[in-house]
Amino acid sequence: SSINALFACFLVPLLNLPGCRRVGSDQISSNSNSAQPHWHRPLAEGRLSMILALDHGPHLQIMTPMDIVRRGEGLESLTAQAFSHLLTRSTSLAIEPHAELSCLEYSLRDSFTAARALILHHLIAAPLGVLFLTPDRSSLWILPGHTPEVLSRALALREPARRTAAQRPYPI
Repeated sequence: SSINALFACFLVPLLNLPGCRRVGSDQISSNSNSAQPHWHRPLAEGRLSMILALDHGPHLQIMTPMDIVRRGEGLESLTAQAFSHLLTRSTSLAIEPHAELSCLEYSLRDSFTAARALILHHLIAAPLGVLFLTPDRSSLWILPGHTPEVLSRALALREPARRTAAQRPYPI
């Protein structure tokens, strides 16, 4: 029914700093005891973490280990569902040159922009891979390739990324 569709929620991945207990603001809630840590998967040699959240529209519910167990599905299945939901909300048409920096950016700014780094292989043809920077939850800067020149450009973007992270509400 349309009422059920209105209240439907989707499982989505988010990127976060490792060990960070804050995942945004009061728009994010936990269904469980707030003292219980959320589930996370370390990425990028521990420099990032992926978390799972239920998107309820006006707020996100971060999944704890017990929330995952209660769903009765395997973690790999839940992760695949989260990636699938993110992919349906994504388009390669949103990847365009950054207005000020020498990189590409994902131009649709929503709470899931940075998490799209997890599905970039579906959004951009880059046989040599990509380097990316995620200054905050709504920014994704992309550098296709993996040459010394691309690495040098990525290193040059670290300071603009720090400045962007300091100015935005959800830094990563």
